[in-house]
Amino acid sequence: MNTWLRDNLASPAARNYLELQADGTWGVTGEDVYGRTDNFHYRNAPEGAGYFVNYSEGIYVGYKYFETRHDTDPGYNYYADVMFPFGHGLSYTAFDKNIMAMNESDGVITVRVSVTNTGNAAGKDVIQIYYNPPYTGAIEKSTVNLVSFRKTNIIAPGQTEYYSLTFNVEDMASYDYANNGCYVLERGPYEIMLRENAHVLIDSETYTVRNDIVYNDAGGGRTTDHQTAVNQFSGAYGNGDYLTRAWNANSRAFTGPRAEDFTASQEVLTAIAGNPIPTDAQLRLTSADMPPVGVNLGAVITLNDMSNVDYDDPKWNDFVSQLTLEELASLSGNGAWTISEIARLGVPLSRTPDGATSIGSSIYSGAIMGVDGNGVTYPIPVVIASTWNTEIAYIMGKSIAMEGKAIGFNGWYAPAMNTHRTPFSGRNFEYYSEDGFLAGMIAANVVEAVAEEGFITFIKHFALNDRETNCRSYLFTWSNEQAIREIYLKPFELAVKLGGSMGAMSSFNFIGATWAGAHEGLLTQVLRNEWGMKGLVITDAAIYPFQNPVAASYAGGNLHLDVMAAWNPLMASRIRLVEAANDNNHRIGMTRNLQRNAKNILYAVSRTWYITGN
Repeated sequence: MNTWLRDNLASPAARNYLELQADGTWGVTGEDVYGRTDNFHYRNAPEGAGYFVNYSEGIYVGYKYFETRHDTDPGYNYYADVMFPFGHGLSYTAFDKNIMAMNESDGVITVRVSVTNTGNAAGKDVIQIYYNPPYTGAIEKSTVNLVSFRKTNIIAPGQTEYYSLTFNVEDMASYDYANNGCYVLERGPYEIMLRENAHVLIDSETYTVRNDIVYNDAGGGRTTDHQTAVNQFSGAYGNGDYLTRAWNANSRAFTGPRAEDFTASQEVLTAIAGNPIPTDAQLRLTSADMPPVGVNLGAVITLNDMSNVDYDDPKWNDFVSQLTLEELASLSGNGAWTISEIARLGVPLSRTPDGATSIGSSIYSGAIMGVDGNGVTYPIPVVIASTWNTEIAYIMGKSIAMEGKAIGFNGWYAPAMNTHRTPFSGRNFEYYSEDGFLAGMIAANVVEAVAEEGFITFIKHFALNDRETNCRSYLFTWSNEQAIREIYLKPFELAVKLGGSMGAMSSFNFIGATWAGAHEGLLTQVLRNEWGMKGLVITDAAIYPFQNPVAASYAGGNLHLDVMAAWNPLMASRIRLVEAANDNNHRIGMTRNLQRNAKNILYAVSRTWYITGN
């Protein structure tokens, strides 16, 4: 699930974890346990706030860097860096694999593979399919990209089994943020490769794209997108120095940040101070846009009545109109391991404990939820991904859900699926892999199994969360949109599109100069409009000043994980939301936001086993 290196500093991404000293060595002393002298703090930012991380390696993360560098740079010594390639594994037996046939029909490529056990013991193997796209230089591309895989059955010695692996042609498209602002499948030959691992080629076939395919509104977006994917993260572009196949030794990917990177822009300083909330006038909202609140419909609509009502059905507007302002604010603001009860409308108290290696309460969450119980502790996600076995992931999800039901939960703050950008990433043990497709397929199967049992999965930490140090102190993450979409959002995309997750948890970090929990492009345009998620977005533990519940509501955040509200109600996010909705400058916009929050939250709750009984 990762590339194993001889020196963990060999990855270009590592240059943003340790500063290169003047004598060419890496720093080993400093202010923190990682040996960094300042953690990449902006010199002109307030003390204790305003840190940054540059994803200067672009898409060249993990094996996509090492394999592409090996394939395109004759002077590069691959074996000096890589000990075990991505996808490497051991077995008590041996296998012979070959591509029997490959065909394309209606945009789907099928690769037929034979697997023969040539050893003396029964065993399983992993079939790994990669592709190598044409490269013109207009869009950066790895020469090796995992696109399909399958764990075989147990195969007896001397026996042969046959497997069909499929993927969409459009899955090989690259995100072109610079020219077309959308996904593009460039014309030319695409080598479809059966590999033993990311480095060792076994067999290949060629699929040729005759003409460029631009997945925009004019030509038609990707078939899996509900809305055409277009640029949403231009504000995160940063200094623009991203690694290319030129392998420029002076690139920040190899040198680390430059002196000018340590000066925060005015945009960053404004974000630290707190961005203003848009007024009704700025949003051109008038009294005609003010929705009714606390309506007496005569015949009360309960949440049970909504359990089979489609998300886009106008009946949801009627249901939500019954809630008072105080109920709306409590529902959106009081989200620490629970979703608030509204007894008069049949809304139960939802209990949503943490993950990602078990489902259960802690000393804090148990007290708030009123339920004290813990399920089995499972192997960490790294181990689950190392099996390359989606069936195991699915079974784990089923087991988690059964345990959760027995204890009394109907939500789970998991699974976690951020990318192993480097071995130094602060919470790698919670995440699956350096490869977004492998992570996404494992995560999607966990999510699907849990969701089938009537649970809300809060996939996390959405998104670009890979550094724990100072991530709660205004950490600004800079990346180009191709890397954001192809590398860091990919697991979440698959967990929503294939797994059907009805929840997500936003991350602490900023994407560009916008906190992830208040990033409209991330939470609304991508998650909901492009991927089609119907459900809610919760913050991570909301105890830091930048986690503004009002700003989150405008961007598509719905629920505030207000840890302190249970102990100090006077400081609750609920109060801030009520105040904003009573402010004449924001009254219409915030009321609309709170009702949208309620719809998203309660739609998800209405699909849980608490309501459906399944």
